[in-house]
Amino acid sequence: VTPSGNDSFNCLSPTTACATINGAIIKAEAGDTVYVSTGTYTGAGEEVVTIDKDITLSGGWETDFSTQNSTSTIDGSNERRGVTILSGFTATIENFIIQNGNSYYGGGIRNFGFATINNCIFDGNSAIHGGGGIRNEVSMLLSHCHISNNNAGGSGGGIFNNGPLTIVNCVVATNTAEDDGGGIFNYESLT
Repeated sequence: VTPSGNDSFNCLSPTTACATINGAIIKAEAGDTVYVSTGTYTGAGEEVVTIDKDITLSGGWETDFSTQNSTSTIDGSNERRGVTILSGFTATIENFIIQNGNSYYGGGIRNFGFATINNCIFDGNSAIHGGGGIRNEVSMLLSHCHISNNNAGGSGGGIFNNGPLTIVNCVVATNTAEDDGGGIFNYESLT
C-alpha cells in the first residue's frame, strides 16, 4: 500500500500497489501480510481500517518496499476510529502511528479479536466513553508501544481493557479520563 497507489490495482508489487489499507485487505487472503509504505492514511465511515480476516499489517516501508525503517500513519482526522479488529480474527499490527481517532469506544483501536501490536504509537485519540487510545474486548499483546495524549469521556484514557492484555516494554503517559483510569482502566487480566 502506498498513497500514490490505486485500489483498482492488484496490490502485488510496488508498481501495482493499492492506495488504501482497506483496499489491500479486501484483496488479501487470510494469513497474508500487507506491506504499507510511509505516509498518512485516512478514510471514510466509522474507521480508517477494518480488519475482517487473519492478517498482518506491516508499516514503515519505503515506497519501493525494499527497506523498513520508519512508521506509517493511520489518521482518524478526529472524525472516526483508527482501526477495528472484528470478532474472531487474529491480527498483527507493527510500525504504525495511530492518531486523531475519535469514536464512542476505542478512538485509536477497538479489538474484538486476537491482536498483537508491536512498535506502535497511539497519540491524540479520543473516545466519548471508554478507551481513548485502545479498547480491548478480547485478547491483546502490546509490545514496545507508546500510548500518550489520549482522552476518554468515560474511563481508560490510554487503555480500556475488557479482556486478557499483556503489556511489554510500553510507555503509557499523559492520558486523561473523565472517570477512572487516566492511563489504564482494567476490568480483566492484565500482565
